[in-house]
Amino acid sequence: IQVYTGYHGPGYPTAIAVVGVLLRDLFLSAKLISVVSAVGLLVATGRVATALAGSRVAFLSVVFLGLNPALVRYSFAALSDVFGAVLFWSAMMVWASGLDSRRGHLALWAGCVAGLAYLARYVNIVLLVMPLAALVLRRERRTVMQAACYVGGFAILAAPLLISTWLATGTVLANENHRNVAAGLYGWGRAGEFHSLADVILESPAFFLKRYLMRAGFELPLKLFHFTGYVALFWVPGLMLLGRRCCTGGVEPVCRLHLASVLGTGVTAFMALQLTGWIEPRFLLPIMPVLAIATAYMVASDEVLEACRNRAVGARCAALVAAVIAVSCVVPAAKAVRDMYSREAPEFVSVGHNLASLATQSDVL
Repeated sequence: IQVYTGYHGPGYPTAIAVVGVLLRDLFLSAKLISVVSAVGLLVATGRVATALAGSRVAFLSVVFLGLNPALVRYSFAALSDVFGAVLFWSAMMVWASGLDSRRGHLALWAGCVAGLAYLARYVNIVLLVMPLAALVLRRERRTVMQAACYVGGFAILAAPLLISTWLATGTVLANENHRNVAAGLYGWGRAGEFHSLADVILESPAFFLKRYLMRAGFELPLKLFHFTGYVALFWVPGLMLLGRRCCTGGVEPVCRLHLASVLGTGVTAFMALQLTGWIEPRFLLPIMPVLAIATAYMVASDEVLEACRNRAVGARCAALVAAVIAVSCVVPAAKAVRDMYSREAPEFVSVGHNLASLATQSDVL
């Protein structure tokens, strides 16, 4: 297990090593971690959605997310994406549980989980936005204490990696992900010329800003629409309704804080993803639960049902729409499973070459 690696922290290899002690099979351990993580992601999404909009929206959120082709495909793959996503949303879940508490222990635990998420995937550092979003809406002493406990918990888990990274590279937040950014801007032929994200930006700030804004306004939204299909017709207005609910203040203060934390962190993750040179469905797993919750909110929230003249008719229409969405997701999900088994993913080929170069005659590949 390497403490500092260019693209990922030591969290995922450590988890594989721990589970591998029990199973004696690292590849099977990695797949089992993904399966358990996928189930955990559904649980965390349901808990967060319950706190935001009630059990009905939470149930549909879990159904829509469980049938998401990206989650289905990578829920049994030997990759760190689902593992990082479940830690991402577990931190949100624990943070939400402690928002109404006058003690900071839950915020501390949430920060520790966020630290683990950072050890698994560097992009999860965006979880530090979560307490800031709460502080924007409530500048009370209790919220400040919770934010401090959260950051402290994050530091407890992340400090060893940050210190070792600093000793190895001279920079606290050093990693090699800037090469992906450079490749997306200038091609892989020039990716090795840059040593940090700052180098990539300073090479041509105007060109970097132009490409970034193009991804923000065009490329990544198109990817999201492509990955989610016509379900985007529901999550786009759903996000608008949730954003309005957060801004107008027509809900309980704790719920509003929770909503601000989820939306603020989700938007930050969305903005961070645009730095990468290309987007794969697995990269979007941390924000897929937000889309599932927004879709469910648009279909079956009290706000939408109360807007109908006849609530009973509205409820029946909501149930019909939810059934159509769920059924329509089954075919893409089944296709994702078929594709996973019928084609060798490039990641597996690359891993196989790396393992073959390290293996001895007694190893089983």
